[in-house]
Amino acid sequence: MKIQSNPPHPFKRQACSQCSSFTHSHCTTPPPSPYLCHLCSPSSSSKTLMNDMSSLSLKRIDDKSAAMVPCATKIASSSMAKAVTVARNEAEKKVRDTALARKKAREAVERASGSESFFNTVAKKESLSQDFIITSQTPNKKI
Repeated sequence: MKIQSNPPHPFKRQACSQCSSFTHSHCTTPPPSPYLCHLCSPSSSSKTLMNDMSSLSLKRIDDKSAAMVPCATKIASSSMAKAVTVARNEAEKKVRDTALARKKAREAVERASGSESFFNTVAKKESLSQDFIITSQTPNKKI
């Protein structure tokens, strides 16, 4: 079994009439009207697997389906790895956005409350920029 890098579109899939599992249409033989997957169709070569560990109900799986299990696990693992990456990136972006919003809110509160620390900081910045402008306009002035 090989993982396809570009699987067919969902409209090219067939659903099993008993268990609703999906199979790509090119992976199936020309089926009769109600399609049955390999697990649901009666087969002579089948392996018995536990359907659920908590119950004793058994389900049969044929050799072809058993060979597909590793491929399916690789597909699921790849899909989940992509989902984890997307979720991590979204979470990091939300953290950055939240920190920026918190900083802006703090500055707005300081401006609105007339906090001396905010005005002192602004005044210092303005005085430093004025000193720089005056110094740059008079090149012979000694500091």
